Amino acid sequence: MPRGTDAWREGWALACNALTDAGCLGVGIGAAAAVVSRHDLFSTLAGRLRQPGPAGLRPRRPARAGSARDGYAAALEALAAGLDLGGARPEKGKVAVVGCFMDRNEGDHRGNVAELERMLRALGLEPASVWLSGRPHETLREARRAGAVLSLPHGREAARVLARRLGVSVVEAGLPFGLQATRRFVETLGREFGRGKQADAFIRRELDLVAPRLEWSVPHAFLNRRFVFAGDPHYGAAFAELIAELGGRTEVLDLPPHGLGPDAADLLVADTRVLERTRPRTAWLEFGFPCELTHFLKDEPFLGFPGALGFLSRAANEVSKGFCRRMLRT
Repeated sequence: MPRGTDAWREGWALACNALTDAGCLGVGIGAAAAVVSRHDLFSTLAGRLRQPGPAGLRPRRPARAGSARDGYAAALEALAAGLDLGGARPEKGKVAVVGCFMDRNEGDHRGNVAELERMLRALGLEPASVWLSGRPHETLREARRAGAVLSLPHGREAARVLARRLGVSVVEAGLPFGLQATRRFVETLGREFGRGKQADAFIRRELDLVAPRLEWSVPHAFLNRRFVFAGDPHYGAAFAELIAELGGRTEVLDLPPHGLGPDAADLLVADTRVLERTRPRTAWLEFGFPCELTHFLKDEPFLGFPGALGFLSRAANEVSKGFCRRMLRT
């Protein structure tokens, strides 16, 4: 498992990969780029190494020890500090979203960007720019029109830097990953932007669509089931809350487990490296970075209310298949 500067460089590489025309300079991410290319079917990063491009992404400090999350956050902070914001004209109702963890250009994360923008528009807000979104570097400069910065967990410091440069306020929100987390996210937007009625109406409409579709899966796949989540704690805490709401329980591990026996859990949710290390005999669902075995050719978000439904659908299927495998072994 990568540790220290290797993991940090991988996070930096993910940020470079999420800017389709940015060169990546001065961080030695050749090995990291190879990992990203296996993780992202649509990566163009390998062809952009050491090239300035329209906008070279340079670290403000040398590569340092940390997680991939830290490297990604450092890249966002460098962008926030160095981006040309000339001609900034903040407009009320326009929002820059900073901290979207765009770890690949496939349908899961492209779908997440679209879902974030859909939720903002449902409340009468206009997304000026999403950091990062798999779009060209120039789209980041649209943040100069934002009247506020929405800060997500993977880019807190970058959001503060950008807001300070623009002279606008920062609204901090958690990840809309799961039903309750998405409700809180929308309620935060409604409260902070004076869109409370729109937020309440949106939540009701979404839950009216999602809740009936979960009725079959809850007793079969989630009630009294045991889950292990090994990976990014920003997602892990929300996953545990989501499973608890459906009657299950979760152990969240930021570091990978050493091994999982056949009865350790009904489902392990983990990235490729954890799966390779643990070789679980239990059911598993690949999620996080890197994710080399599971890919998405069309938009399939895991954020927002539809994203929660899609993610739970995948989890329920894997739990059910796990039951079948155990029956066949006995």
